[in-house]
Amino acid sequence: MASNLALPPLPDNFKPVGHLLKTASEHESRDAVVTYWARLAALQSAMVIDKKSKEAKAVLIPLMDWLEKEKKVPYFRE
Repeated sequence: MASNLALPPLPDNFKPVGHLLKTASEHESRDAVVTYWARLAALQSAMVIDKKSKEAKAVLIPLMDWLEKEKKVPYFRE
C-alpha cells in the first residue's frame, strides 16, 4: 500500500499538474500503481514548468523522495 505524501500548497505555476496529484491522492488507498504513475507524471510535468525556484523545490523534492521510496516496494517488482 502506498504511503501518504504531504506536499506544501502548489505554487500557481504548478496548477496544471494539480489534477494529477489529486488523482494520485484519490487512488492512494485503492491502487498504489495508479498513485505512483500519476505522481511520476506530475513530477515530470512540473519539472518542465519550474525546477529552480524555492517554491518548486519545496514540492519537487518530497515528491521525488516519495517516488524513490515507493519504487522499492515489492508490487513494482516482477
